[in-house]
Amino acid sequence: MKTAAYVVRVPHAQHRAFAVQCTVLDHSLMVWAGAAPRSLGDEDDEEVRAAMQAAGRDESTHVPARLADDWGVAMNRGGSGNVRATTGTALYRANTSVAMAQRIAAKLGIPQVFLSLDLPDALLASGAVQMAPEDARALQALEVGLRRVCEMALRGEK
Repeated sequence: MKTAAYVVRVPHAQHRAFAVQCTVLDHSLMVWAGAAPRSLGDEDDEEVRAAMQAAGRDESTHVPARLADDWGVAMNRGGSGNVRATTGTALYRANTSVAMAQRIAAKLGIPQVFLSLDLPDALLASGAVQMAPEDARALQALEVGLRRVCEMALRGEK
């Protein structure tokens, strides 16, 4: 079992970075992704951080997050050629994670992908309201970033 932490950056005005924890098991992956503190998305806030420390108000590095906010699992049953049969199920309120996990499992040919997403409200898919284009692009970029993280984790890269 190997575990690694990553940061995935997405094109979004408010939610620019996501913290990702990826655990590689025998024939499966456990991936958690949640909105990172704004400071992870900013390179120019060193002065603010130094001022906070000088004032005795050291900013905590703890990221408040939920493990099972949107949690799903995908099982890849393989297939011939480009056709891969995947199935998935919700472990906990899975609006986005099941479909995303299925696509990642199929693309990478991984037997199982457990995906837990702790997304900001703006990036949560809702059947009643159409997602803003910026939010949809950010969610798409997050999925591509998660797939790259999974590839790196499987190769043992950090």
